[in-house]
Amino acid sequence: MPCEWQECLKALEAKQIDLLPDVALTAERSRKYGFHAVPALNSWSAAYVRKETHIESVLDLKNKKVAVLNGSIQDEYLRKLLEDFGVSAVFVPVHSYAEGFTLVSEGKADMVAANRHFGEQNADRYHLVASSLLFQPSRLYFAAPSGANADLLAAIDRHLEVWKSSENSPYFSILQKWIAEPASMALPSWVIWVLGGLATTVVAVLAIAQVLRRLVRERTENLRESDLLLQTIIDNLPMRVFWKDRELRYLGCNPRFAKDAGKHLSEELLGKDDHEMGWAAQADLYRADDRRVMDSGQSTLNYEEPQTTPDGKTIWLRTSKVPLRNSAGETIGVLGIYDDITAQKQVEDELTRHREHLEQLVEQRTAELNSAKEIAETASIAKSAFLANMSHEIRTPLNAIIGMPHILRRSGLTPQQSEKLARIELAGQHLLDTINAVLDLSKIEAGKFELEDTLIPIEEVVQTVISMVSGNAQAKGLHLNVKLSSLPEGLMGDRTRLQQALLNYLSNAVKFTEHGSITVEVEQDDDTPDSTLVRFSVTDTGIGIAPDAIPRLFSAFEQADNSLTRKYGGTGLGLAITRKIAQIMGGDAGVTSEPGKGSRFWLTVRLKKCLGEYGAVGIKGLSDAEATLKAEYAGTRILLAEDEPINSEITRSFLNEAGLLVDIAEDGEEALKLATEHDYALILMDMQMPNMDGLEASRRIRRLPKKTAQIPILALTANAYAEDKKLCLEAGMNDFITKPVVPERLFQTLLKWLDRNHSA
Repeated sequence: MPCEWQECLKALEAKQIDLLPDVALTAERSRKYGFHAVPALNSWSAAYVRKETHIESVLDLKNKKVAVLNGSIQDEYLRKLLEDFGVSAVFVPVHSYAEGFTLVSEGKADMVAANRHFGEQNADRYHLVASSLLFQPSRLYFAAPSGANADLLAAIDRHLEVWKSSENSPYFSILQKWIAEPASMALPSWVIWVLGGLATTVVAVLAIAQVLRRLVRERTENLRESDLLLQTIIDNLPMRVFWKDRELRYLGCNPRFAKDAGKHLSEELLGKDDHEMGWAAQADLYRADDRRVMDSGQSTLNYEEPQTTPDGKTIWLRTSKVPLRNSAGETIGVLGIYDDITAQKQVEDELTRHREHLEQLVEQRTAELNSAKEIAETASIAKSAFLANMSHEIRTPLNAIIGMPHILRRSGLTPQQSEKLARIELAGQHLLDTINAVLDLSKIEAGKFELEDTLIPIEEVVQTVISMVSGNAQAKGLHLNVKLSSLPEGLMGDRTRLQQALLNYLSNAVKFTEHGSITVEVEQDDDTPDSTLVRFSVTDTGIGIAPDAIPRLFSAFEQADNSLTRKYGGTGLGLAITRKIAQIMGGDAGVTSEPGKGSRFWLTVRLKKCLGEYGAVGIKGLSDAEATLKAEYAGTRILLAEDEPINSEITRSFLNEAGLLVDIAEDGEEALKLATEHDYALILMDMQMPNMDGLEASRRIRRLPKKTAQIPILALTANAYAEDKKLCLEAGMNDFITKPVVPERLFQTLLKWLDRNHSA
């Protein structure tokens, strides 16, 4: 179907023709037409003129009439080229190369831009010659309407690949003839004339520069001819090929590589890097490989790597990279080739997708669990804060409830008064035990339950607990037995918490056993070079526990039979706290029981072995502490900072009974003032006080002159949390005593610090 070029392009776009040859591929055309992959020809554009017309460079086109094919890539390229050089020319659009050649032959135009293949075949017929001006290398293809004749384009590719590789094919011979033919490098005669007048005119100097630029361009074009031949070979390789400079910018590639990059032309990649490609996600990986090859000078062959395609899919490549060197052997870049091995990776990809899906489900579930955990922890922390505040508010008046009976007993009572006072003490102690249990449980749930690490004499701990319940056991006629196995010496852990757990077991055993015996047994379950797992068990002959009640027995606020609460009392917290203590200490707790025959409660704890020297832990008897204070420290003056009048009165009474002299400060400011004015042996400091709290007062006392700054300061507070103790120690206090004040505990702590201060 004959047609002019612009008409042919419009007919192709309108699908009025099925195939159009010699179409240069551009980004715009790729959106309008369909192209095959292997270029049919590689060509240059050239300028054809009459023999008497001298056009040797772009500058010679100034004010010249240039015939160009309407709608061609020569038209677009030449306009841009002249604009870049600041040269103006008159463009004469033509509908065919033949029309353009005719206009130049008839003198109606000075130059015609044409495909070099057409020009070499037809220039003589129009009495035209090719100038040395070459520009715009192009690959020519057969084009089809967009989305049509895909099978025909594929067939063209198959035949071109065969013809280009067969030296016997006519196509191969013609291709070699046109590609191998070099561009003319003859020096125009007028250049010689210009050189002769170099010394006489500035214009000649400019002309020489122009000629030199032309010569450089001609040499460059010749080199590009050679490059085009090499590019033709590379373009027809079945694998992807690319090469980069030392800054890892693309210098070139073959069409298959450009297609993988989502580009229509190889030229679209020039000067770009991997971050601008469809595989930007793998850019850093590729560039790191490139640098490793260039820096080491060693090739990396046949390794697998992923690649993201422009449409977002992931394919797998088998890649090889080698250093790109110049004639001097210097590394100037990197050359790479790869094959698509996605088909070989399909099974692995499928497994990977399944794994990723499972991981997503796990992450989603984990996020949900974390969210639920955060909500639960927030609620637990809020509850703990509430309980801590309530504990403080309850402990403050409880200090008076428990402390006042102690003072009253020393003043002398009638039997009836003593009996009523005992009931008050029992109720107060029960309330204190309940508060302590609730507070302990909230500490554990909030993750604020801290363990001490001290030497634990196991036999002494057991005997202490036995002595605490022996009175009630004897009143019931129960026999208390102890069985101790041989254990390593120097075991370390939290003595107080272990004693608390054992006391819970023994108290329950006495409570629920009416006759018979209770046996405490201690044995070694496991032993390592650093620690020992110790098992404690308490066996009774009491009422026993029904099997269906055992699973909930160690839950908070639960008992084997809630109706027993009325008969035996209790909150149902003791066993829950015991199990949690055992678990925090590296063990566990449990029970075996049979209704009517008794129960065996057990717990295990892991105790560390003391690696240094150890010896018997001598603890001065609590009852001896008051007597020692009277004997050794009577008349010693101490400062009590307490804003609650009743608590102040009770604590001062305790201290006066021990022979100590007491000054009272109602807030932190007064405590700081008195500490500055007097020489005290010790300070008892409440945490919460008006005007200035105990923490700030302690910090300021520690900044006073040396002697005053070294006074022992003991916290005496209703704040019973571990973080409260930490705050006190950080503020400079030496020890921590909680309210309600137990006189024996108070005397023992005072004696310890007065002894230390005296020794210092």
